[in-house]
Amino acid sequence: MTLHMRSNFALLILVLFTLPTGCRWAGSYTVTEQTFTDAGEAYLKKDWLGAYTLFRRCRRMDVHKEDAEYHEALCLVELGRFEKARSRLRELRDDVDGNQWSQRIDLAMARAREDNPDRAERLYLQMQDHAGGAYREQVMAAYAGFRARIGDSAGAGEIRRRLARMYPSTSFLPEKPSRYAVQAPVMYRSREEADGVRSRALKAGFDSVVLTSCAPGSSPLYLVQYGSFYQQDGAKKLVYGLRKNGIEGIIR
Repeated sequence: MTLHMRSNFALLILVLFTLPTGCRWAGSYTVTEQTFTDAGEAYLKKDWLGAYTLFRRCRRMDVHKEDAEYHEALCLVELGRFEKARSRLRELRDDVDGNQWSQRIDLAMARAREDNPDRAERLYLQMQDHAGGAYREQVMAAYAGFRARIGDSAGAGEIRRRLARMYPSTSFLPEKPSRYAVQAPVMYRSREEADGVRSRALKAGFDSVVLTSCAPGSSPLYLVQYGSFYQQDGAKKLVYGLRKNGIEGIIR
């Protein structure tokens, strides 16, 4: 071995023995409990790329591995990497242990399927039918979020109002919802028909909006909403005023 080769070999040994514990070669880092905490904070700030990078490090170094892998998949969804997210979740499902953990993975899988709205819709409805206890709140909130993301603001609002009525102290609503909406009793197949109903209401002195509801794979429906209230008394007064003017309204 030449002097030059021996010198390089000695340098390599010195570097290897002075690397910090828990570091990886090439872009070395130390993964600790603090890394997992930092990942969670990045996730809450919606720094999806930063959170993904940190959760991936935790998973690779077995720091809260299952939780890290689960949140890594959620970050991939937010980054639009749906197929990779589904792959991560399938790996987790193979190792699932316990009903609550299984439900969390199912809900994440529905979110990862939103690039196929029809399939995601079926998953959300299936979970909503079978979810129990506090988990049902989370499923309903996630389903409402899905409806909003595909442009169905009326459907999302209806789900959130139902969630608020069923669980008045729920923490899964993004903000305090309008608990009582006064709407036309039917949904219309054409926008022109809904606009005609809205025009008649305006002539009688009642403002209103036309909301669109469109489930994946089906034609849009149109809903006329006259108002929304935190207190039921306000909604009842509006219904009474509408009926005095020959306009039907119901509280939802």
